[in-house]
Amino acid sequence: MNHPRRIVVLLVCLLLIQGLIPLVHADCTDEAPDGTCCFNRCNLEPENAFKPPDAPIIHPPTVVDINETTGNLLVRGPLPLVIRNGSGNNPKSSPCNNHTDWHFAYDELNTTIKNSLFKPVYITDSQRSKLDQALMTFNLSDYELIVISLIDNKWPDSEYLSVEIREFGGKVSNCSAELRPGTIRGHQGYLIWSPIGFCDQGNCDDLLHIDGDEYCSYYNLIGQITSLMQETSTSGKKRLIYYHCVLGTDRTGGVTIGYLMKNFPENMTYLQAVTYAQFMGNTMAPPVYSPPNQGSRNLAQAYCTAINGSCAATLSDTASDESEPPFMTLAHPGGETGILVNYVFDDYDDEEGSSSVADTTIHHVHVIPSKTIVEPILRVEQSPRISEEKKLTGRIFTRYYDIDLLNVPDASIDPSTIQFSIRGGYLTSLPIAPEDVVMMRWVEDRWVELSTVLDHITNGRAFYTAETPGFSYFVITNRIPVPPVTLEEPVPPVAEEPAMEAPLPNTPSLPTQIPVVEPYGTPAPAPTLEPEIPPPSGILLLAIIVMAGIGTCGGYLTRRWWRRRQNPDLFGKND
Repeated sequence: MNHPRRIVVLLVCLLLIQGLIPLVHADCTDEAPDGTCCFNRCNLEPENAFKPPDAPIIHPPTVVDINETTGNLLVRGPLPLVIRNGSGNNPKSSPCNNHTDWHFAYDELNTTIKNSLFKPVYITDSQRSKLDQALMTFNLSDYELIVISLIDNKWPDSEYLSVEIREFGGKVSNCSAELRPGTIRGHQGYLIWSPIGFCDQGNCDDLLHIDGDEYCSYYNLIGQITSLMQETSTSGKKRLIYYHCVLGTDRTGGVTIGYLMKNFPENMTYLQAVTYAQFMGNTMAPPVYSPPNQGSRNLAQAYCTAINGSCAATLSDTASDESEPPFMTLAHPGGETGILVNYVFDDYDDEEGSSSVADTTIHHVHVIPSKTIVEPILRVEQSPRISEEKKLTGRIFTRYYDIDLLNVPDASIDPSTIQFSIRGGYLTSLPIAPEDVVMMRWVEDRWVELSTVLDHITNGRAFYTAETPGFSYFVITNRIPVPPVTLEEPVPPVAEEPAMEAPLPNTPSLPTQIPVVEPYGTPAPAPTLEPEIPPPSGILLLAIIVMAGIGTCGGYLTRRWWRRRQNPDLFGKND
């Protein structure tokens, strides 16, 4: 083996690498006076937060979850630093600052969270109420700040990471190690460096499970964030857990997918989590929002498999899945009194029907305003989180929806219609006849059945129209048939004697027997009823007594004759 030659080659490579690094910096077009490169990144500040219809500079800090018990908030977002002099990322109007002037964007983070553009639609009503209260009086100093940096330690991310460590007083923990308390703006806080990799191809097991020198375990990170959200801080403050990458899109979006699947397991599929990660906790946004990159999605899907989630990667894989991914449609212009407003979803064609392969999906919502309504924006959420007392029991299947006409009270609309469809193969597997499907709506404290009509069956899907006086929670389910009332067969009446014969004295009259209809379900065994015997009349009673006497005497004489025949000697002396 030629070891000296290998050593020489290795040294040459190291020299070349050392020589290339200055060249990379020399090519920077976004350079500070001290030679630091801002790499065309911008500050975290309200001016750079996304404001439709402009393209986003950064994905803004967005609330992911709130713990009702502890008050802890989970927020995702971009790099929490101020690195240039001025907003935006134009090197001329907002030049790059010297590295020593880079600092943690504490005030900017406080403002952007308080004025959050997006709130998650998948949380419960009580969580949403708690979140509204928290944001109304939000002040970052009231929280124990825990920052989880997902960026790696390679240039240029190493430039950002070093500032974060400096701003927390040099205190940082790595991966799932014990937290090291630091300070930020005079308050105790924690910095966790947990770099996450991209699983671009092949096996994701190492990135998923191993805390290595270069990347931390994705699986352990999701568990750590979940625990931090559930725990109460020893400081007595609520926690604000802020996890970030550089732009708040890829690594941050991938971690968001995993957290949602872990903490909302009853109704969060992989596809739904991807949609929420892309649209900042909502089901739609202008198209400039991009989903996390494929490497982040691959890693999140591997995690989904590890926790036995619903992990279909595409809609075509969800034929046996219960849920349609979250979706939204734009309203046709309208809103004036009596003029129909139509909401038509992308997967429906008038001739071909629906291209959906999900078990249930909604296609149209038609609204007729009884008063002029402004910006009639419709929100449709599949499989919302609802309380246990709202869930239907005794049904073969249930598919829940939350349909809201935002900012429009029910009093401002006339009866509207919802058109939906169900996969025929799914109905057959239950089995349920297509005509036994119904839509119900939650009104005040109970489910109310809506007028639901089977319109047609096209390309293996049954299409229905339901009429509703307003919007709230809805469920697609099967009708419960009304059990037939089975009456007892009446006992044939016994012919009565002529009216001149009076009934026996002190004979009570028997009450009339009314058949009882058992409630629907598994019927209890019917009790065995003794046949009713009507009270005897006087002549009938006398006849019974005479016949009994004749039978007794006849039996006695017959018995005596027989004994005498068998023993003539015994009875001879009595003749």
